Amino acid sequence: MDRLHWEDGLVKRAPAAAADVQGISLAELARACQERAVDTSNLFTWRAPVGSFDPATGQGDTFPDYTFGTHAAEVEVDVETGDVTVRKYVASHDVGRQINPVRTEGQIQGGAMQGLGYALMESFELTEGQPQSALFANYLIPSSMDMPDIQTEVVESGEGRGPLSARGIGEPPIGPPAAAIASAIEDAIGVRPMSLPMTPERVLQLLHEAGSTTKGGDATP
Repeated sequence: MDRLHWEDGLVKRAPAAAADVQGISLAELARACQERAVDTSNLFTWRAPVGSFDPATGQGDTFPDYTFGTHAAEVEVDVETGDVTVRKYVASHDVGRQINPVRTEGQIQGGAMQGLGYALMESFELTEGQPQSALFANYLIPSSMDMPDIQTEVVESGEGRGPLSARGIGEPPIGPPAAAIASAIEDAIGVRPMSLPMTPERVLQLLHEAGSTTKGGDATP
């Protein structure tokens, strides 16, 4: 039975037959299958490899594959109020291979936005062990009005250990924003925040401690 393969944006036979050397589009193939009542679904089970971490020695890898990335931020710091405004934000990750480009971009943007939330405004307060931030009224999360559009740069190395050489991209974008924002703030005011979230009150306190209340500006780490 001939097998189909994807090449140059077209579905072709392998080996190619003289009649369809040019191939057909994926839409044409789906339409032909529908006309012939051919089931286009496919079930495949993928079992992820396990890590080599040894809890007894604390050595090894806790995960069989890692997603690499880097983030950059441009912020504006108001030296009178301590308010930090994110002007530009770029997130780049090596996803191995992006199976669904739209969802890949959405995962990176959503993860980066979540990371910006805990970096700048999400504060979970406890009083005698009881949470004081139990509602969105007192646990602030960013909205589309609080942050700029997240620019994404996707890298496909093809080295992922997941299906089709893909890497996970759901959680990796959440980690870098806090460090990127802290670096940008440090570049702007000369002092690096060491506590999260980096609220206006904490940034203003840093400015007062450093004696730098007259100079601020834009910065990119």
